[in-house]
Amino acid sequence: MPNKALSLGVRRRYAHLETHMNDSLQSASANPPAGPTRKRTVFQLLSIFMIGNFLWRAFKPGYEWPMRFEQVITIVFDLLCLGSLIGLKIQISRAMRSSQSTWTKGNVLFWIALVAGLGVLAIRLHGDASWWTGHFFEGELRPR
Repeated sequence: MPNKALSLGVRRRYAHLETHMNDSLQSASANPPAGPTRKRTVFQLLSIFMIGNFLWRAFKPGYEWPMRFEQVITIVFDLLCLGSLIGLKIQISRAMRSSQSTWTKGNVLFWIALVAGLGVLAIRLHGDASWWTGHFFEGELRPR
């Protein structure tokens, strides 16, 4: 009998925690995580980054030639951004219903970012300085 009284006392003492845990579990099940919305946000941010990166490299002269490791890392990073953009577009398209497949803002943003991503890689083929710096123009170093 004392064990039963002890368990009732413990239940009363921690009852507020139990109701708090039940409330949080119910609210979590009522509001599932927004996967497609989060993917769209990442997609849009990545697209804007890739477009800005292309404009930066196309119009800002590159001054110093980086070390080989930095050059390879930037090329790999550009390729990863391009692959991630394509992968996110595929995932978003699959998650949408067929009636919602005409996501015009996303489609336009995708194509502009895709051309920008390919343009960043094409800039490197412009010449020796472009291959190393990743910029279309080569600037002159000014003495300090």
